[in-house]
Amino acid sequence: MNFGDVSTTDDVRQEIVVKNVGWSPLVIERVQPSCSSCIVVLSYTKEPILPGKQGKIEFSLGISKLRGNIETSFAVFSNAELQKMVVVKVTANVLTEDKENLLVVE
Repeated sequence: MNFGDVSTTDDVRQEIVVKNVGWSPLVIERVQPSCSSCIVVLSYTKEPILPGKQGKIEFSLGISKLRGNIETSFAVFSNAELQKMVVVKVTANVLTEDKENLLVVE
């Protein structure tokens, strides 16, 4: 998931849809960011997701202290038989308003 260019003042939130394509109820057991200051998990579906139905994961980027290109991720753990963990990669380019520490080569 690429957010592209964002400002440090932007409220960067995203919702990911999780679809159960299996035959039994799917339970999202936990969502774990690789960097707790970079990604904040706001909510996720905690009740079982029935076959053919959807749940969601809502998260935001904690970009107030970040600058430049960031690459981070979060892991989704579930009761799925074949794939108990799925990693979602997140990228963004955090633009800065601070010109005090910029290097420009012309």
